[in-house]
Formats: sequence, C-alpha cells, structure tokens
Amino acid sequence: MPIRNKPNLYYGPTYTGDHYIQRRLKLYANMVNPYIKSGSRILDVGGYTGDLIPFVKKGVGYFIVDADRPALQVARKKGARVKQVFFDEEEISFNGVKKFDAIICTETLEHLKDPKRHVDTFKALLKEDGILVISMPNENSIYHRIMVFLGFGVDSHIFELYKHLHFPTVSQILKFLGENFEIIKVDYYINPSGAGSRFSFLGKVFMFLPDDFWYFLARFSPSLFARGVVVLCKLKVQPK
Repeated sequence: MPIRNKPNLYYGPTYTGDHYIQRRLKLYANMVNPYIKSGSRILDVGGYTGDLIPFVKKGVGYFIVDADRPALQVARKKGARVKQVFFDEEEISFNGVKKFDAIICTETLEHLKDPKRHVDTFKALLKEDGILVISMPNENSIYHRIMVFLGFGVDSHIFELYKHLHFPTVSQILKFLGENFEIIKVDYYINPSGAGSRFSFLGKVFMFLPDDFWYFLARFSPSLFARGVVVLCKLKVQPK
C-alpha cells in the first residue's frame, strides 16, 4: 500500500481474530488452494503482514510486495519473502523470479492511482496456466447509498492519504476484471458487524441475525448487500 515514511503498521493489525476477516481469508485460500501445490510460487500484492499465509497450502513459496516496511517485517517472520515497493512510483517485481503460479491482490487496487497499469503487470508476471485472486470492496451497498442520501458521502476519509481513490460498484469491478482476464469464479464477503467502519453502530443490531441470512442477501443482491467481491481469474487465451 502506498506509504512513505509511515511507521508502525499504518493500517493497524488487520487480522486480530475478527470473525468476518477470518472468513474472508478462508475464502481467498479456498479459491487459490486447488490450483497450487508444494513448490508453487505465490505473489501477494499488498500482502501487508501476511495474514493469509496460515490459510494456504504448506510448502509454497510465498512472496509479498507492500510499501509498509514494518508490516513486511511481520510477514517475514511468518516465512514470506518480502520486498518493499511503492506501487504508484515503482514497478512490481521480485528479484530472481519472473513468473508466479498465483497472484493475490486483495483490498489493494482501490488504493492505487492506476489499477489498470498494475493489472497489466499481473498479466506479465502470471504463468500461462496461473490463477489470480482479486478482491475489492463494494462502495455502492445499501449502507453507502443511505449515507449518500443523508448527505454524509460515500466515504468518510475523502481527503486522507492512503485511503480509497476508487469507489467501484460490484458490476464495475466485474466489468473491469472481465475486460482483462477470464473470470472463473465470483463470490462475495459480508461484514454486518461494521467493524472498523462508520457502520459499526448498526452492527450491534445486525449481529442478532445469523451469518447465513447475510450471505443469502449478499449472493441474492450483491450490489446492495455484499461488502465486497472476490474474483478468481486466469489469463485469457489469445487467438492464434
């Protein structure tokens, strides 16, 4: 994530046993694990502290690029090979490794100035039979629409550094990825607790309803009820 001279884990500890974050990490892993094996190389773009590492298959080479040096130090202790990259200023690369079996980029593209440039980099770094897992938040959910209607805006961090620069809808995310990759699978994640957001006051009420209810709504009408979308992709077959 695009941070210069920011100490001590700028985004905080993203995984502290939170139920919904854990389910999201398991969703990412469930998408990538069937396509990797011992010896596979995974590149986690914006992988921060390497919270996904315990959920993926053992014996893989796990590489993380991120701008947050303290976060990378945490990830290194979990067994990742790490490199500091300022995404808006530098190209994504890893010394000695030209191609990866899987690339993971979760909750990162919306922070970057030019997501298309990085998607093109993913194409160059991914093996011909490799897979890509991308997740992005839905910034047009019913909660966001209510806040806009009430005059509070789609986001409460508009003028803060290192926050979201893009606020896509679910359909816009899928259109963007579909233009660049072949989509294999789409799923959605939820966060009815509102933890870490301005919706947390509603979470105390929403948490009385079971998760299965929220997942049903998210899959029935993702544009309204999904907090974000997770997409499994592969390279498009180029006509010969």
